Amino acid sequence: MEAAIILSVKYKGECKLVSVTSSNSFSDFVSQIIGKWVELHEHQISCLFTVGGMINCCLDSEVDFRNLLLLCHHSNVKIVAVDLCPKIRVDQSSIGTTTAHVQSGIRNQGCARVDTEKVISGGVGHDHPEVLENVYPRDIPYYDVCPNLKKKPLLSDAWANIIEKGVGQQFVGSAVEFRKELIKYSTRNGFSFKYVRNDRRYIHAVCTQEVYVEGGCGWFIKARRKNVTDHFEISKTNLIHRCLGRLVGDQCTRIGSNITAELVEQNVKNKPTISGREIIDTIKESYGLDIPYWKAWRAVEGARDRIFGSYDESYDQLRWYCTAIQRTNPGSLVILEPNEETHHFERVFIAFKACVDGFRFCRPMLFIDGTFMKGRAKGTLLSATAKDGNNGNETLQFD
Repeated sequence: MEAAIILSVKYKGECKLVSVTSSNSFSDFVSQIIGKWVELHEHQISCLFTVGGMINCCLDSEVDFRNLLLLCHHSNVKIVAVDLCPKIRVDQSSIGTTTAHVQSGIRNQGCARVDTEKVISGGVGHDHPEVLENVYPRDIPYYDVCPNLKKKPLLSDAWANIIEKGVGQQFVGSAVEFRKELIKYSTRNGFSFKYVRNDRRYIHAVCTQEVYVEGGCGWFIKARRKNVTDHFEISKTNLIHRCLGRLVGDQCTRIGSNITAELVEQNVKNKPTISGREIIDTIKESYGLDIPYWKAWRAVEGARDRIFGSYDESYDQLRWYCTAIQRTNPGSLVILEPNEETHHFERVFIAFKACVDGFRFCRPMLFIDGTFMKGRAKGTLLSATAKDGNNGNETLQFD
């Protein structure tokens, strides 16, 4: 039985799955789309799809549909991201003699039509990685309203040119920093890679499609640490792919929580209580990437540690803090108690000398209040408060 190809169709922020095989036609695909979005008409259906390194390819005719199936079969792709870009009617009088200019504007925005025969015969998959960008002629009464053609620039657009000089290009930092730059570069350019060698002094990476293409994909990069500057320098590379790459999508598994923490560090600094859901929305809007909630939450925690210090470091500094209070505030009462068995932090009691002296002028009554600490370490914060002669609050101690 022939395996079906799953088309992940996105329209107005909603994503639905459509299954097609070689026995289906473009009309069958349109019928499924209309069945899922009843407000659409069959003459409005126009789509853009991405397979391998070919982005924003038109899908609005039977020829395009057949080309899509051939490309998926050739590159062994089972899931394809499709953006539904419905056409809307335009008043003929408003078009007038400007139709050519409108079509020229669409052409300049780069909606590509794929010459599949050239791809299959070796034009794209072998010695010539170029893709023909001939624009599909539009009917005069319609024009495409597709967010992909008019999308705003993303902060991740700069990642496409991280590796641009090739051999001799240097990267500041250790192997960790070079790996981060390589991950950003591959994410933005829509391919995945694997490490042949990966250590602190030498990194060798190749395209993951290397074993699936006859003669190999050819893309690789080698970099080593410079002994003088400790920077990483590209020693040998080939940045041209002979494969069709992988499916370019919004899901980026190599973008980990550490890289995400760096991307949202300023957001966390401006709003320390920012939620994981807000981080997901920020990454999607600013970088065009989809990340799961757990990764967003770890990124928030990592960014807080980078900005304010980690919980472990903070609790470790309690010993210094208690000593500093006793040295700079003589007469203050400070008690730090660890667990007798584990020697971990148990509790701390602090009463400043000025607060103890001030209690002599307050009413002889103490008010004890506490609040739960919702951080990673949990615990409870207690405070003792008194009333002075003006009915003001006077804090005596906190625990």
